[in-house]
Amino acid sequence: MLLVGENRRNASGAFWSRDELHEPHSVADKAVRVRRMFDRIARQYDRLNHWLSLGQDRRWRRRSAAMAQLQAGERVLDVCCGTGDLAAAAVENQPALRMVAGIDFSPRMLELARQKQKHFTPSSRIEMQWICGDAEKLPFDTASFDAAFCGFGLRNLQHPAIGIREIARVVRPGGRFVALEFAWPEDRLGRWTSGAYLRCMAPLLGRCLSSGNGDAYAYLPASVAKFNGCILIEQWMREAGLTPLDATRFMFGMVVAMLGRKNDGET
Repeated sequence: MLLVGENRRNASGAFWSRDELHEPHSVADKAVRVRRMFDRIARQYDRLNHWLSLGQDRRWRRRSAAMAQLQAGERVLDVCCGTGDLAAAAVENQPALRMVAGIDFSPRMLELARQKQKHFTPSSRIEMQWICGDAEKLPFDTASFDAAFCGFGLRNLQHPAIGIREIARVVRPGGRFVALEFAWPEDRLGRWTSGAYLRCMAPLLGRCLSSGNGDAYAYLPASVAKFNGCILIEQWMREAGLTPLDATRFMFGMVVAMLGRKNDGET
């Protein structure tokens, strides 16, 4: 969800060079680095998310699930599902779902999601699927889901616009998509507070809570600085045939949940 980096260090001992951090989304093998880092931090992932969000990440996911207005019998997709917490929030919000599929490219994250499943699917009537795959090439038929989510995953894709286009493809006309992602606050105080947190507190907590992977957390402020979630996601939604409907901000405005609906007639 929150933090990613490279699996190998360069000659200087850092995961990312200064030049690469200046434009992290332009690095040609960003997707490979993301996958390797998620595999490395999988065991610390949930604890890191909880601390780095100041204990608010679970609330953000519950609110995101509520925004989708899930109905009984629907099929739901969680893209970049990680350890399955957003899928769990969807089941908690609507226990009568027909099916929930989670897809992620980190095998170790999916292992943890499978282990969690027994805690949030007490009813065997919900079909659960955990798939190791590429968010930019979703292995699903067109219009096969009623709703989809992506929590803190778009920013880490090699081509986020392609990822949203794929999500729009697999959601039926009239279906919903909720993106939970970082964004820059609209007001000056919020931007200052967010910038200070990202530059100082997030890397410090990352080093303290994830032994041996501290350098990787320099990616977080660099990647967020170059990713304006609200503007970019809304633009990509429209280009993919989704109509943005609502947005809810959290944590000084630096996190946003954006709801879009697939236009009728889109395939």
